[in-house]
Amino acid sequence: MKFPIPSCREPDSVLADKLKSIGHFVYHPNPGNIGDVLIAVASMQMFEKLGLSYEMYNEKKNYDTPFNLVFGGGGAMVPNWGYLEYLSNLFSNKNISQCIILPHSMRKCDELISGMDSRFTIFCREEKSYHYCRSINSTAAIFLSNDMACYMDIRNYLTWEDARKKLPRPGCITSALAGVFLPRHCRTRSLCRAYRKSIDRLDKHTRQREQHLPDGRKLLLAMRNDSEADSSILPDTLTNIPNVDVSRYGGSDCRWPEFNNLLVTQFIKTLDRYDIIITDRLHVSIASILLGKQVIMIDNNYGKLSGVWQQSLSHFDHCHMCCNTSDIESSLNHLHIELSHL
Repeated sequence: MKFPIPSCREPDSVLADKLKSIGHFVYHPNPGNIGDVLIAVASMQMFEKLGLSYEMYNEKKNYDTPFNLVFGGGGAMVPNWGYLEYLSNLFSNKNISQCIILPHSMRKCDELISGMDSRFTIFCREEKSYHYCRSINSTAAIFLSNDMACYMDIRNYLTWEDARKKLPRPGCITSALAGVFLPRHCRTRSLCRAYRKSIDRLDKHTRQREQHLPDGRKLLLAMRNDSEADSSILPDTLTNIPNVDVSRYGGSDCRWPEFNNLLVTQFIKTLDRYDIIITDRLHVSIASILLGKQVIMIDNNYGKLSGVWQQSLSHFDHCHMCCNTSDIESSLNHLHIELSHL
């Protein structure tokens, strides 16, 4: 059974008011995989909906006069990805008048969070991060909100064909990719080829590894293969079927809207082929929920998914949150999924 696609969620009032209050700002998306690209697309949708004035961050610009900064939501403020030093340098710019950090997960980054003064407004996407930030910083404004991808208007998204046609032609991206350190003469050619290759591989590999249940439903196992995975809770029946980590089939610094649209459109198109999606990827979960799929959502190794589910997703009947092996087996039984037949 496919559930109806939910209506686009209205922006959180506190978040919307804060964004409106700072005037023109520089937007620095959180870089990363396709999930981070989804966040960037949803964020820019919100900016347009709210009528906000902004420009994209550019490393080659000095920012030697006062400016407002909005840093994209995501999961960069954890020690797993080696990004904390970069963020420390970014936020230490004395010319920042105000800085809004869109809904994020934070852990083990005491020096970064404790150094944020009254110019900073921090939005956390789950309670654990909220209480962590409050425990080490009493100066910045700190709020709970939803992951930015929850605001995605998935119904009115570009068709795959339109997104591909909108890829910039050779010679058009030199200024747009100031932060990508490729030789000038090969930037367009290399990136267009890389993006097309990634999305073609995503389509091919998911089709090769999809599972067909006896009743005709199609299932996709999309588990992560990195330092946030918690394979210890997976039942043996789940580890015996083919997996594809769809979030890793693309990603970037998320500052090029045309490429963002291309990746997200293919991401959405891929997930929409399935009836049931089993994943420990947060944004595979959110996109699948917004598409009306049955989702078995498995926690990562530090509780990020369960925290976001509790904050933003628990009201969706077609999302089944699992924090241990028993939860997973119960959800499989609830959905009448017999993996031994695959």
